[in-house]
Amino acid sequence: MAVTKITGAGLGLPNADGNALGGASNEWSDLYLADSSVIYFGNDQDITLTHAADTGLTTNGTFQATTITATTAVVPDASDGAALGTTSLEWSDLYLADGAVVGFGDDQDVTLTHVADTGLLLNSTMAIQFNDASQYINAPSATVLDINATDEIELNATLVDINANVEISGTATTTGVHTFTAVPVFPNNTVETADIQDDAVTLAKMASGTDGNIISYDASGNPVAIATGNDGQVLTSAGAGQPPAFENAAGGGAWTLLNAQTVSNAATLDFESIISSTYNLYAIHVFDFHPVSGGAELYLQSSEDNGSSYNSSNFQFHVTKTNADDSSYLADVSTGTTGYTLSDNVKGDNVENFHGLVFISADFNSGYQPKFWHQAFTKSTATGHSTFHTGAGTYNGSQSSATNALRLTFSTGNISAGTATIYGIAKS
Repeated sequence: MAVTKITGAGLGLPNADGNALGGASNEWSDLYLADSSVIYFGNDQDITLTHAADTGLTTNGTFQATTITATTAVVPDASDGAALGTTSLEWSDLYLADGAVVGFGDDQDVTLTHVADTGLLLNSTMAIQFNDASQYINAPSATVLDINATDEIELNATLVDINANVEISGTATTTGVHTFTAVPVFPNNTVETADIQDDAVTLAKMASGTDGNIISYDASGNPVAIATGNDGQVLTSAGAGQPPAFENAAGGGAWTLLNAQTVSNAATLDFESIISSTYNLYAIHVFDFHPVSGGAELYLQSSEDNGSSYNSSNFQFHVTKTNADDSSYLADVSTGTTGYTLSDNVKGDNVENFHGLVFISADFNSGYQPKFWHQAFTKSTATGHSTFHTGAGTYNGSQSSATNALRLTFSTGNISAGTATIYGIAKS
């Protein structure tokens, strides 16, 4: 039967599920339903598909399909109004496009953004929490990443490689060995005696010091260096609470060798940084002294500025000379010479040169002027006689500081050769 249009209150069927609307090869074309129309499914119409005017379709049951395509969005009927899956019906995989953003919260305050070919970005200073709110990872700024735990952060690996400076504000406990590629720097007073193994510090590891110094302890128990003494002095205890010191050996009148020098073609032979108040009597043994050119006078000069300058006037002396060849006697007296004169007319060769012993006495702790006396032997270039000298004298110039240096020099020319040794003679 062919029908163009059916009108009326309705089109009924004689039996439930008795007829089909169309067929496998006779399909209807378009279906037009009014606003709010309802399509009922089932013998008792348990499932409905209802038109919402100008909005869409709603069903009171479950909608199923192999693939559902949304052109704009899939949304719930209200905020927090529907779940995506259930506790027993879980979705499998989730695929999101480049740059996709997953927003969390009613105002999307937390977002997780896909960075194409790089990773995922958590927004702002938001944190990923573990177990409870006290344990989390977040970035409080663009340059700082925080890992926070209530009690412990445990890293388990064969190797942990840290490419940065490390600052530890707590206590570091290591059960293995620390290997350093550079010398570690420790704060002062942090290496305890218990941290150093017995016999672990060798002489090569000790700090450099001054040659001849000795290590001792002061009254506070701290290490102290005992200054180097002079040749012949002995280390003497200064009693409890004081470090020992180098002093002259006990015994009155003992001679202590202080310095010995050999000179060759030099203007002077000087004893500096030697004369002090340790002694008030010094002796100089002058051996085989002769000038480059014969006939010069041999002087002994004094200084109060440790050799920066030497007194070269106002020396007084009286010297007697006895000729060994004929026992003749001569005497020289002067009140203003360049130095204390040990001998005149000293020969310029190395035969029968000047040999003598000179004594110097003064209060070497004040401006007391030095006194000299000597005995010597030489051969005069003027007379050709071998001569014994005995003399005494002083420096009579103005002096406000103690004598602290002595010089041997000839009146003209250099010292060709000679040796001089100075001794300190104990006060008591």
